[in-house]
Amino acid sequence: MANIVIGLRNFLQKDNFNQNTYIEVFPPYYEAFLNGLRDAGNNVIVFQAKKVRKEIVSDIPQDFLGKIKNFKPDIFILFNNYFWDVSKYFEVPIVVYDVDSPNAYTNIELLKGKKGRYKYITIQTDGIKLINEIIGCDEKNILYLKPFTEIQARKEFVKNNIAFCGANWLWNNWMPIINFINSEPSKKDRIDAYKVFNYFLENPFKTSDEIYSELNLCPSKKISLNNNFLDGTRVSGIQRLRVLSEVSSLGLEIRGTYFSLKDNTMVPFPEVLLSYSNEIVNNIKTTEDFYNSAKIGLNTKHIQAKSGFSWRVCDILASNACLVSEYAADLTELGFTDVPTFTTPYEAREQCKKLLENENLRKDIVAHSHELINKNHRFKHILPQIEDFTGVTLHSEDEGSLEVIPIFDKTVPPTPQKLPPFPNIAGERLSFKGKVYRKIARYLYNKVEYIK
Repeated sequence: MANIVIGLRNFLQKDNFNQNTYIEVFPPYYEAFLNGLRDAGNNVIVFQAKKVRKEIVSDIPQDFLGKIKNFKPDIFILFNNYFWDVSKYFEVPIVVYDVDSPNAYTNIELLKGKKGRYKYITIQTDGIKLINEIIGCDEKNILYLKPFTEIQARKEFVKNNIAFCGANWLWNNWMPIINFINSEPSKKDRIDAYKVFNYFLENPFKTSDEIYSELNLCPSKKISLNNNFLDGTRVSGIQRLRVLSEVSSLGLEIRGTYFSLKDNTMVPFPEVLLSYSNEIVNNIKTTEDFYNSAKIGLNTKHIQAKSGFSWRVCDILASNACLVSEYAADLTELGFTDVPTFTTPYEAREQCKKLLENENLRKDIVAHSHELINKNHRFKHILPQIEDFTGVTLHSEDEGSLEVIPIFDKTVPPTPQKLPPFPNIAGERLSFKGKVYRKIARYLYNKVEYIK
């Protein structure tokens, strides 16, 4: 039995916590991983936050540190390194589990400064090279781990032709290009910016400043793409919406987050919005229900995922939906050679049409996908690899436990609150004693303070 501390960002976490009404939900990949560790006979504490934080400069809160010390951890597993720096308090292995890319890591400069202290797990084959180049750690400290899923195929009534589950990555607008155009660039500036933008699409780990230098471009006005995580996500969101728009007329059902926000980002895509359902998909059960009730499960990629793909791909492959995915070399490497792929929105539509018109072909692909998933891509297949890599035994005959602790961004001081104005009490009908009490009451009221 091992004592395991997990740190992660759970975008499904509720904003408010009430011990009596709080219901914990995790994306299916996290749910399968956490339950898998517990069911293997380990004690697991999960610290989860909702907001994206690229840097955590404060020290770990003392109540959390004390709890962890009393827990006596054998290992830390930090998804995208989403946690405080605990390397100075504990000598046990600390694993950064890469579920996005180094662009999404918290405290990446800290990791670069402690190359030998951390181990890394990545779920895309070229992640080893990428982490080595960006962090500078030895490749022996990086493990490629095949993606896994605990989704099960079930016979369901088919409700939709095409199912897509994910986020609208274009939420809250994206201003770099608009800001650049409003700076009144020359034609040469615009041509240079176009070159930089296209270069960024292929090299999302470089900033625009670096790209201008590499291409020997010296315009008077420059486009600013210097937030790799945000810019890469927004560009990926644009490409995702173009694909969803192209297949929408084939019977598309969308579920996920940020599609119904009241801003203007979705105005050019009414057909996508009209394909959106607010039915919740937030764990293994609801994910199974959704994919098993569709003929096709659609996947688009983040531009930072060069060879790999998101964990939703294995969820689709394990269901009765047939995967149609944006091209990813790892699919071929893992044996899913007959899965239909695309590189453009038009190709995505053509692949979906082909499957919808040929049910036998669709079923054959689904059957082959099930065979590979059950053979190589379940939690039981990856656990021994993590044990060998970390040197920590992660299974026992004991009964495991799982505790979830919401962080609620304790690294940010609360905003001081102000009292409402003292009640306006007219004095005309007050006795002398009443006026004295009013004065005393106002004085005491103004002395009230909130705890900072």
